[in-house]
Order: sequence, then structure tokens, then C-alpha cells
Amino acid sequence: MGFFSKSAAPASPTLTAQVLSAKQAIDESGLNGQKAEVLLVLDCSGSMGDRYNNGEVQGVAERALALALNFDDDGRVPAVAFDSRCIELVEVTATNLASYVDREVVRKHRLGGGTNYAPALAQIARKYTGRDPSVPGFCIFVTDGNCDDRSASERLVRELSVQPIFWQFVGVGSEAFTFLKKLDTLTGRKVDNAGFLEARSLGDVTYQALLKEFSSYPSTARRAGILQ
Repeated sequence: MGFFSKSAAPASPTLTAQVLSAKQAIDESGLNGQKAEVLLVLDCSGSMGDRYNNGEVQGVAERALALALNFDDDGRVPAVAFDSRCIELVEVTATNLASYVDREVVRKHRLGGGTNYAPALAQIARKYTGRDPSVPGFCIFVTDGNCDDRSASERLVRELSVQPIFWQFVGVGSEAFTFLKKLDTLTGRKVDNAGFLEARSLGDVTYQALLKEFSSYPSTARRAGILQ
């Protein structure tokens, strides 16, 4: 598994450095040789405005792509944003990475509205359905608050535990994140398909932290018959 396909060469020395850092974390996590499809979900509710403006969210897109360039060779990260709705985004690639968040989210979609997880969960699941049954999806799901649709979101995370997708929830800011903590330990799932980490700033989120709970998912999902 190489860093880059011919169609996904790194756009800058910064991305090259990110890819190398991601590779080190993958190796340290025991995931060397593991393929995965990286997916990205971004909260674009009004309270996230400062994190878009100061570059924190752009940094997450860069880390997602760096992981993807290690885990697979198509050089693309399917992405959606959400407030009370789910908003389809252009895939993140090395070609469009520069200013991706400002161009594809901030300028095209006004930040605002509520915080509903379920539409984004469902859309990512639809995107991943029918992919290679031997390759798990690894979804980085970024938010700064608990959601307004807790029952629907809880039901979906439980139902989606039979699908080969791991949901890495990232809570940023000072919220208590009681609901995300509940999803992390949710009962009634076929396998543990979700992780949770919290940080004051998205800039504090390391590759090692993102991969910590995912590292055991592929083997667990194979034993459960979810992955081939």
C-alpha cells in the first residue's frame, strides 16, 4: 500500500508531511497493511463559525486526506456537512485540498441552523453501502455539541453496527458531550462501531487519538462476519 496513486500525488510539502505523520500513527496503531475508506462529516451549525474561520476545520480535512492516502489509493475522501440538514460536499482530494473548507463549505453553505446527526449518519451509510466488503469505512465525525435528534441518532448507530463502518466522533469545545459518550458505550450493537474523543481545539486532535479505538475494529468486525 503506497502513499499516493498517480492520480493523487500530494499537492504540497505540507500534505506530504501530514501523510508521513499519518503513516507513523497507523504503524504505531498496528494498522499497517490495513485498507480503509476514510469518510468525513463536518458540523456546520452556527456555533462552529470560529473554528471554520481560524483554520481548525481545514486542518481536519487535511488529516482525513492524509489518512486516506495511506489507507487506500484512490486519493479521495467522501464528505458531508450538517446542521439540521445533511449537505453533500465535493470529495476532498489533493487537487482541491487548498482552502477546501472555505470554498466548499463556508462560501457555498451559510453556517447556521440546528444540530442533527441522523441525516449525516444515514447519508454516509448510503455512500458506503455496496463497497468492497473486505474494506471498512472509517468516518471522522466532527461536532461541537450534542444533537437535537438523539433518539434517531442512537437508533441509527445501533442499526448501523451490522454495516462495515466505524464512526469516530470528535467533540470539540467545552460541551459536556453526554450524548456522544453514550454512543461510545451504546448497548445493543452487534459490534462496537463507534469511538469518541474530545478536545478543546481541533488542532489538538492527533492521528494517534483518531486511530486509537478504530485499531481493534477490523479484526472485531471480521470475527462478527461484518467484514470479509
